Formats: sequence, C-alpha cells, structure tokens
Amino acid sequence: MAKQPSFEESYGIPEGETSSLRGGANEDSWRVAKRLTQVVSAQKVVVDRYLAILASVPTRHLLLLERRGGQIVFAPTMADAFDSLLAEVRRGGRLTPDELFMFRTEFCQAKGTEGVYDPELDWLVFPTSYRSRRLERTVLHELGHALTMEGATARPGLLENLPPELEAHLRNPAYGHHSDPSTLNRRVFEVLADAYAYLLSGKVDLLPRPVVDELMLILGTVIEDAPQSRLDLENDLG
Repeated sequence: MAKQPSFEESYGIPEGETSSLRGGANEDSWRVAKRLTQVVSAQKVVVDRYLAILASVPTRHLLLLERRGGQIVFAPTMADAFDSLLAEVRRGGRLTPDELFMFRTEFCQAKGTEGVYDPELDWLVFPTSYRSRRLERTVLHELGHALTMEGATARPGLLENLPPELEAHLRNPAYGHHSDPSTLNRRVFEVLADAYAYLLSGKVDLLPRPVVDELMLILGTVIEDAPQSRLDLENDLG
C-alpha cells in the first residue's frame, strides 16, 4: 500500500515548518521580528513575551511583512498606539475625535481586544498594560490577518464545518450580522487568521479541507518566495 503524503508534502511546505512552534525559537525569526518592532511605551519584559512567540514563526512569513514595510507596534492601549506620533506620520494625519473615542471605547480591555491588525497602516498592534488570556493564539491570529487578508476570497463555503471553538468565535457581534453585506468578508477574514494559528500550532487537521486549501493558496506566495527570502536574510544578517 502506497504511503500517504504528509501535510507538508501535499502542499509543498519545507519539512518541519508547520511544527516550528513545538520545535522552539528560531534566531533568524527573532531578529526579523525585532527589526519590525516599534514601541510607543512598554516594559521590555512584556515585549519579549511577544517576540518569543514570533521567534517560532517561519522566518519567510516575517520577511514578507518586512519587505512591504509592515510593523509590529506595542503600546499600553490601542488608543495610545493609534493616537501616537508614529501613527500620525504613517497615516499622514491625526485621528478625528470620533475615531479616537472609538479606539478608547471599542478597542480596549473591557471589550476583550487583545491584538489588532490594521491593514491601512499595515500594523500588528498589541497592548502592554493588560495581558492576553491566550497570548500565543492572539499573536498568531493577528499575524494570520497580516498574511492572508489581502489575498482572501470571501466564499460562504469557507464558513462551513468549522471547529466548535471557531464557530463560537464568529458569533461575536463584532464580526457582523446576516443582514450586513460585509459580514461574509469579516467572518472569512477571521476564519483564515485563525486557520493560520491552527496551522502553526499543529492543529490544522481540525479544519475543513476548503479552509486549508484557501489558506495554503494564499501562503503559496510566501512559500514560492523562499529562495529570495533566504537571500535577503543572509544579506541582512551578514
């Protein structure tokens, strides 16, 4: 009987890449994550916890973020990050009073916000004045948004047969209602971001095949860029 191909072989992934979290930190990934880091105001020990998780991410994924100018931002609160001079320069203007109020009241600890990916700024933002209940999942989820949002195709089939935990997550009103035409996009974005976290946590077998196929199609760009990524890394690290 022919041996069934492994998950990595089926999708052309370098051996061991999807188990990198279980394999420990990668110094190359840590260095790239460190270069991506911008700190508005935070204790070093807090930032180091996040970097330790990012050090276990495939280096090529972080290099993709770096090449397009993305950043990982730490601030006491989301409002502090998005109302900072760093954000003002990057967006080319200050927040309006209504926008600042939204960040203070909707993207906060009371609402359970533990991380955000902002596609306009290409920022992953993490608060440091309070602690995520599931730090690893939060970091991987937001990075998943950064890597998959632009290439995602919103299809109803990507919302079917999901793990119970992910189904419960999508019931959050923040991801829309059936009467809202943007709901499909929001929920597919969430599914793919979580799928990335499942992939790197070794739980990809819990996901339905259409979700895995869509995720791997998007990440294919990163995988195909591997030779150039390796060259970039070697040049950067000397």
